[in-house]
Amino acid sequence: MFTELGQTIFIGDISIQVPEHWDSQLCANNIQPVSHLQEADIEVIQYNKRYHGSEHAQYSGGYTVQQQGCGQPGQKMILTWPNLPDNNTLANLFFKLRYGLFADLKQNGHPAHTGSHPTSKQFAHCMGRTPSEVVGSHSDFQFLAESGMAEQDLINLVNKHRLSIFPILLTQSLSPMQAPSNNPLERLAYLTRSSSFLVEASKEPTASIYMDLVNAFRVILNRVVPGSKHLIHEKRLDPSLQEVTLAEDSFVMDRYSGKSTQFTVFFPRTTESFIKAVSVQDSNLPHPNTYSTVMDTTQAFHYYSLYNVPFDAEGNIGALWSYKLERLSSGIMDNSHVVQVESAPKSADNAISISMSSNHPQFEWIVTPESPIILYTSVTLSGVPVVNANVRADITGITRSGMRIPQSYVILVDSGTGDPDIRQHDGIYSKFVTNIHEIGRYQVTLHVSSDKKNPARLATSDGKTMGDFTRIVRGFSFHVASIQRGSNDSYPPARIMDLTARVTDNQQIVFRWTAPGDDFDEGRPSSYHILYSEDPFSFYRAGSSSPRLVERFTGTLYAGGLESHTINIVEYDRNLYYTILAVDDQGNTGALSNIAHVFVPQPLISRETGLMPQRSNNQLREGLFNPFEVIKEPNEIILYVVMAIVAIVVITFLLVMLIMLVSHKLTRHPAQLNHSLASSPGSNLDIRDYFLKYS
Repeated sequence: MFTELGQTIFIGDISIQVPEHWDSQLCANNIQPVSHLQEADIEVIQYNKRYHGSEHAQYSGGYTVQQQGCGQPGQKMILTWPNLPDNNTLANLFFKLRYGLFADLKQNGHPAHTGSHPTSKQFAHCMGRTPSEVVGSHSDFQFLAESGMAEQDLINLVNKHRLSIFPILLTQSLSPMQAPSNNPLERLAYLTRSSSFLVEASKEPTASIYMDLVNAFRVILNRVVPGSKHLIHEKRLDPSLQEVTLAEDSFVMDRYSGKSTQFTVFFPRTTESFIKAVSVQDSNLPHPNTYSTVMDTTQAFHYYSLYNVPFDAEGNIGALWSYKLERLSSGIMDNSHVVQVESAPKSADNAISISMSSNHPQFEWIVTPESPIILYTSVTLSGVPVVNANVRADITGITRSGMRIPQSYVILVDSGTGDPDIRQHDGIYSKFVTNIHEIGRYQVTLHVSSDKKNPARLATSDGKTMGDFTRIVRGFSFHVASIQRGSNDSYPPARIMDLTARVTDNQQIVFRWTAPGDDFDEGRPSSYHILYSEDPFSFYRAGSSSPRLVERFTGTLYAGGLESHTINIVEYDRNLYYTILAVDDQGNTGALSNIAHVFVPQPLISRETGLMPQRSNNQLREGLFNPFEVIKEPNEIILYVVMAIVAIVVITFLLVMLIMLVSHKLTRHPAQLNHSLASSPGSNLDIRDYFLKYS
């Protein structure tokens, strides 16, 4: 790569993750165990095993994982073994990873032109900017442009710290929490893609403190120790004044768990659990087994567990377990309970990996319509993307004055519509967050699941389904330092990035796209505007020509729906470029969409004549007889020809009859004949009019 880039760019230390069966002799270098504290810059995977024939087959040789848009760095580079890319491809992958490109920058040592086509991904995502323009505007080359230097050293492939920090913040109460983002450890944790935790302490030990610490250490162990436990079920039960209440629920011991499984019930007080009985039951019909022996030696730690339950038995993997919890009343309402089930994967190579990030590089976020909140979640199984999973993010917060912000949630999707989700079926789920309106510290709890009705699957050639599973992940937090306050609706609709245009046989253009929302990707836009131009650059750059409005029309579907609209063709024999934008009910307009290209040749027969337009290429020209065609409707030209022939025959017959009649009358009454020609409605003048009408 250094050679291919003309020895003008120096790349510092990078980490490469190789398949487990590779050894130091094969790599001609010492191989160190993978550190879970740091994600590899480059990952080498077995191509045929994971991606052949799948959605990723088009990226044979290598591709980059990029969850953000143009000009934003990607997460890592994936190289496929044994189809490793050549030097030119490797250099282009580096530029995509570092500078957020969607097309090659170099081709055989020269600038590539793959991103200059108006309908390309590069043109759409970067709004007409070429790869060279995007790279040239990056901060790496700002000093180069100002000083005129010919070289610029890039010290690191990406700005990653080799040390990850997991701060746990303890506070006596939430009221004195003034600007919690001022803690430098939280800012450092965010920069190193680690996690930070806030625990509200008090004079008396409570279950909430213990649970917060348990949840924090579980997240840290998952990042540090391969094969650690993960949370597969959680149920929170509110306090109750009733004498005895029964709580019931169930969970699945999925095939990606099944090691050191533990069923736990947390309670607030160490002196009284307010639990009458607890039991779990397997699904071995018709005679299910029930287990109810409580381990009470852990009461001092605010929880009970069950003794000798065969959760991890081979026959119980994938089985459904149900449980019952009988709760006693409390006069002071301190009988709340939390049920948790945690389990580790039987093998670290068969573990579901979940990570979260955002579009903001710093811990303190300044939220505006131009810089909104976007959350990203990556879901993989042993490095293979997991698609079609259900991903929900629960968001809770605390204001600077210590007031709790009501919980909200968003559903993340892997749709690939472009704004905000860049690529479909890459295992990265994305979503705009528009329901945060207060300044404060926020934390996110992820719920990732799959069910039998609509199971998640692997992005492999066989599309292997994953069955039922649930993962609950905590640890992602951020601080909203500023929110632009204006009208009640200041967020525009999201940008449409999958516009297509198709010409029909009826001389019309049908547009299709995925509907955005009223606020980015939430709600329903009020209307759409379609524009066109013969110069695709005029959409994104000021030039001699300006795009022209084709039509405005009302939006009908909510975000995610498949919209369509049809217009009549008014111009022929021209390359026309169309784009669309959405408008909300407050007049906020979304950005222009990607560009759809249309070329319509002039039909042989004009539509205004009432005749049929030119047929498609696989049909004969209108008016010619096709012996292999089954005629479903009359051919108008042939019909007119037949009518003309019949008319000529009829007129000829009438002329003959008229001539015979005239000849007969001339021989009998010449004077009477002259009078008849002057007054008869069947005179020569009427015949000429007839010919003019039907000729």
